[in-house]
Amino acid sequence: MIYFASYGIIGIKELTVRIYSFLAGIILLVFFNAGCASTINDAKLNINIDNIQATELLPLKNGSNDITLYRLGSSIMEDSGFINKNGENYGYYVIRTNNRKNDGKNRLIFGWINGLTLFAPSLIGFPTESSEFVMTAFLYIFDSSGTLIKIYQNTNRFTQTTGLYYGQDPNKKASLYYSRLFTEILEHINNQKDQINYLLEESGPITNENMRLAQENITQYFSTRRN
Repeated sequence: MIYFASYGIIGIKELTVRIYSFLAGIILLVFFNAGCASTINDAKLNINIDNIQATELLPLKNGSNDITLYRLGSSIMEDSGFINKNGENYGYYVIRTNNRKNDGKNRLIFGWINGLTLFAPSLIGFPTESSEFVMTAFLYIFDSSGTLIKIYQNTNRFTQTTGLYYGQDPNKKASLYYSRLFTEILEHINNQKDQINYLLEESGPITNENMRLAQENITQYFSTRRN
């Protein structure tokens, strides 16, 4: 009786330990996921171009076939008042973005401290994760036949520290950084407007006859590139 009673007690203890370990693992997993930053979502970006000088560039048409990037392109190039929308279009512009998320410098430190304390400090605001976001803005200019004549690229990065109650959404901060990146690109375009206009005038304006070929050429160009 004693043997079997002892065995039964030991079995219950082991089961209890396993249950508590399982529950602790679930709690840690929930805490860890709750304190992680999401990735940058282009659909959630709100890019604002302020105080940009209107360009003397010949009118361009939005050439993106992606709804989200078309919206961003219109906001950057047209809603900002940068390009002239009156008259014939002499080419196309396409906006692209590239986002990459890396582990931040302090990620291991935060994880080590939270792991030892079962995430107790995170309940009062201690960080749970640190992530670095690398963003690259692209702006392409094509002539009326869909031939690429200019490509602009600008890169920046920022660190996002997250906790249980803050920092999970990086899109607001990313919007500010992308606004700066594209503003700098538009300034470069203004400095090269004479050269760009010369190339656009050489191919002539967009017509019903060359529009389909141009769209095919632009699609073909991006099919061989990631951006």
